[in-house]
Amino acid sequence: MRLCLSQNKEMIQISSLCYGSIFMFHDDLKQAIISHPQWTPSDPKSPPIFDIYVGVFNTPDKKTKMLFVSAKRSKQEEVSNLFESIYNGTKKSYPNGAIMLFLPLSEISNSSSDLCKKIVFNHDKIIGDETLFCLGGFFRI
Repeated sequence: MRLCLSQNKEMIQISSLCYGSIFMFHDDLKQAIISHPQWTPSDPKSPPIFDIYVGVFNTPDKKTKMLFVSAKRSKQEEVSNLFESIYNGTKKSYPNGAIMLFLPLSEISNSSSDLCKKIVFNHDKIIGDETLFCLGGFFRI
């Protein structure tokens, strides 16, 4: 469990976002999610808080890095429902709107190891080998 960045509330890991690049800029992704038409929180004046971060998806044979979602414990079901409606494996229209699939950890933990292996295999196949490099000197002020 981790503390929420904006409050002293407990955050709990609720899911993974398969097929998403770990190098995706998380703040832009969060903003795109919040502005998505299907992001309809029960109380729009006090929307649920969530975080996106890189974690390790473990299977008995292999580990791979994926994006994970955490939410306040009291809002985990609402965030889960909102993410399920948005991330159903279809490509999104916003920048870096990759085909991501929302996999609730409650479903993954009750799955067979063969299914977990298949999830990791498909994730690695779609993402491929990712490498990040940075070029300096291209800033314009």
